[in-house]
Amino acid sequence: MKLSLIGMTVATVLSVHITASAAGKDLLLLTAPGCDAKLATRVEQFCAAELNGLAIHVKPMTKGSELAWPELAKKIQGNMGKDDLGAVLLVQRAVSSNLVTIVSNMPVAVVDLADPRKDGTAADETYARWIERETMRAYGLVLGVKICPNPQCAMSNYKVKPESLPALGRNYCPYCKKILLDQLKAKGVIFPEPKRVKKAVK
Repeated sequence: MKLSLIGMTVATVLSVHITASAAGKDLLLLTAPGCDAKLATRVEQFCAAELNGLAIHVKPMTKGSELAWPELAKKIQGNMGKDDLGAVLLVQRAVSSNLVTIVSNMPVAVVDLADPRKDGTAADETYARWIERETMRAYGLVLGVKICPNPQCAMSNYKVKPESLPALGRNYCPYCKKILLDQLKAKGVIFPEPKRVKKAVK
């Protein structure tokens, strides 16, 4: 399945999510040159929905994505706005099989767009779900969530085998989700209360 089709499908499903940019707190998703725009949109929509509607804005990083770490981390941080809680860069690096890179004293991370299967085909559902999962893990790490032993949690950190990609979980487990929400609230994010629907009186 081509990314154009899967992007349209996911966009249709996730377009109804309500963005809650509470207290001006947002997340940044940077894209390096060559990053597929439809993939970036799909990842942004998926992560925003999973992060309780926290606003994620996508911005191209036209220069500096080829820098080595930690210079790249400084470049990413320089792209952040005053209200950004953290930033994740999508870039093709192929540095290792552990594809999320972070730095302890900066709220930034890198997600490597290299396909772990190394077969040269990136435009399919398995690949897109993999990038969603890695971006969720990157945002979790940036926001203060620790590595999780649950293999179905997006925060798990086991070495990935190509054949295991279809079975990977993309969401946070309940434990990690609670930690994440607590971290966001501590950073000043106030999520809107869910609207209660009044029952019709017969």
